[in-house]
Amino acid sequence: MSRPPPRRRADRDRRGLGAEERERSITDIEQALRAGQADGEFRRFSPRLMAVTLLAALEAVPAELQASPGTDVDAYADELATAFAHAVRQATEPT
Repeated sequence: MSRPPPRRRADRDRRGLGAEERERSITDIEQALRAGQADGEFRRFSPRLMAVTLLAALEAVPAELQASPGTDVDAYADELATAFAHAVRQATEPT
C-alpha cells in the first residue's frame, strides 16, 4: 500500500492555513472569547463570528504589509488591536 502524498502548499486554503489548522485556530480564539464573556470582561456577541473575523484580519496583515511596504507596522498593529478591543469590550456609560 502506498502512502498518500504529503500535503503541499496548494492543498492549503487561500489564507495559508490548512483547513484543520484554521479550524483549530478559530476554536482556540473562540474559547478565549467565551472565557472573557464568562468573566464579564467582554460584552455579549457570537464568539464564533468574532473568532472568524479576528483570524481573517490577522491573515490579511502580510498581504497588506507587502502591498504597502511603507506601513508603520507598530501603528498598524496598535490600530488592529484597538479595533478588536472596541469590538469586544463591555459598553460603558457616556462621559
